[in-house]
Amino acid sequence: AIRKIFSQLSLQEERSYHVGKEDESVELEEILSGDFGKKYLLNGLGLFGQEELANWWKELLSFYKKQEGWQEKLEQLIQAVGYVNTEHSLSMQVAEGIYGKQLDNSVTRVEKYAACAFAHFLQYGLQLKERYEFQFGGIDFGNIFHEVLELFPKKLKEQNLLWKEVEEEQMFALADQCVKEATADYGNAILTSSNKNAYFIERITRIVKRTLWALTEQLKQGDFEPTDFEVTFNFMDGVEAAKIQLGEERTMRLRGKIDRVDTFDEKDAIYVKILDYKSGKTTFQIENLYYGLQMQLVVYMNAAMELQKQKNPDKNVIPAGIFYYNMDDPMIDRPEGSDAETIAGELLKELKMNGLVNSDKHIIQLLDKHFGKEASLEASVQSKVIPVATLKSGELKSGSNVADTEQLELMGAYAEKKIEQFGREILDGEVAINPYRMKEKTACDYCSFRAVCNFDPKLPGNAYRNFNGFDKSQDVWDKMKEQVKGGNADGAEGE
Repeated sequence: AIRKIFSQLSLQEERSYHVGKEDESVELEEILSGDFGKKYLLNGLGLFGQEELANWWKELLSFYKKQEGWQEKLEQLIQAVGYVNTEHSLSMQVAEGIYGKQLDNSVTRVEKYAACAFAHFLQYGLQLKERYEFQFGGIDFGNIFHEVLELFPKKLKEQNLLWKEVEEEQMFALADQCVKEATADYGNAILTSSNKNAYFIERITRIVKRTLWALTEQLKQGDFEPTDFEVTFNFMDGVEAAKIQLGEERTMRLRGKIDRVDTFDEKDAIYVKILDYKSGKTTFQIENLYYGLQMQLVVYMNAAMELQKQKNPDKNVIPAGIFYYNMDDPMIDRPEGSDAETIAGELLKELKMNGLVNSDKHIIQLLDKHFGKEASLEASVQSKVIPVATLKSGELKSGSNVADTEQLELMGAYAEKKIEQFGREILDGEVAINPYRMKEKTACDYCSFRAVCNFDPKLPGNAYRNFNGFDKSQDVWDKMKEQVKGGNADGAEGE
C-alpha cells in the first residue's frame, strides 16, 4: 500500500549495524559512505567494554580520531557511553545548611520523599518551580473547592444553621455565594479572562452543589456531627504528633490542616472521624501507608485525637474512621421509571467516602444508621456512606474496609516511626534518584522534574524501587507491628 502511494521511491533493505567481532561482512566503502559510518561508530560505542568489537569498527574509530574536529566529539561520546545516572548523598553539613536542624515539614512533603528522594530535594531543598502559566488547571480546581468548603460552614454559623438541618434550596443559595466569593479575585481574575474559563465557574458551582448535597446526606445517615473545620495544627500548639525527634539536636516540626473533624460524644467516650476533601480520585490503601506514600489521614487522626484529649481529658478518645471524599458530579444510569429517591441513592453510592472504618459494631452503627442500633449489625446492608457491607448472617463482608481500634492505633504509631525514619534520612543528606514502582504506577508518572533527573531504567545507576504487594491483608499489619517494635524492612526491591 505504501509503494502504491510513493511509486517513485525505490525499495532498499535496511542495513544491519551489528558491530560484533563475529560480523566482518561490512565493506570499507560502505562504512565511509553517507551516514552509515557514523551510525556504525555510535552503535559500537554503545557496546564498548561489553563485547569484542569487529576489526572494521576499530579501524573506523581510528579513522575518526584523525579527522579534524572529531577529537572533542569522540571524547564527549565516550563520556556519554560511560555515564552513570546517579546522585551522591549530600554531606550532613550541607543538608543542615539547606533544611536547618529543625526540619519544618508537612506530611505531603514527607510523602514526596517516600516516592523519590531526589524529587523531594529538587522541590523542597533547591526549591525548583515550574514556570508559571496564566491558566486554570487541576490544582486551581482543588484550591477553589477547598475554599468554598471552608466558607460554607462559616455561612451556616452566621445564620445559626446546622449542617444536617439546612434546606436544600437554602444550601444551594449559600453555595452560589461561596463560589462567587472564592472565584472573584482568584489568580488575578483568571476565571473572567476568557469564555472558556468563565465556563469553569458554572462547572465548579455544579460540582460544589452536588458535593454539599452528598456531604449533607452522608451526615444524615449517621449520628456524628461536624465539630471542627480547617483544623490547623503544628508544634507550637503543643501537639506531640507535630513534633518528631530526629536525634539529640534535630527535630521535624510538622504542620497540617484537617479539612473536617466529626465527633460523637457518648458518656465517657468521644469518637473521632476525619474527613479530607479531594478534587481527584484518591483511594486509601493500607499498602501505601506501609511504604510511606499515604500517611496524611493517619497523621491527621493522631493530631485530631490529641486535640480532643486536650479538650476532654476525662474521656476516652476513640478513632472511628479516616476518610477521603472525592468531589465529583458523576453520571449514573437512570432506568426507566426510576423515582427521585432511587436516583439519589445511586448518586450517594457513587459519592461514597472511602477510607478505613473502625470495625467496632457500635461505631459502624453510629456512622450509618442502616446497620441498626442493636448489639449485632443488620443483615444484607450495603452502606451508601462508608465502605462497609454485611452478609445475610449480619457479619461483615470481606470487601469491607475495616480495622479494629488496636490496628488503627498501630497505624498511628507506624506513621510516626516512618516519618522519623524519613526525617533522619533527609537531614543525613539522602537525595538518591530512587522513584518507586508499585504495579503499574510509578513516582515518575506525573513528576515535574523528569527533565532534571533524566531517570531512565535502561541507564546504569537507575532502577525503580519495586514496592511489593501483600498476599494477605494480615501480612501488612504484621509487618507494621514488626517495624514499630524495631524492625526496618520496607519490602522494596531494586530492579
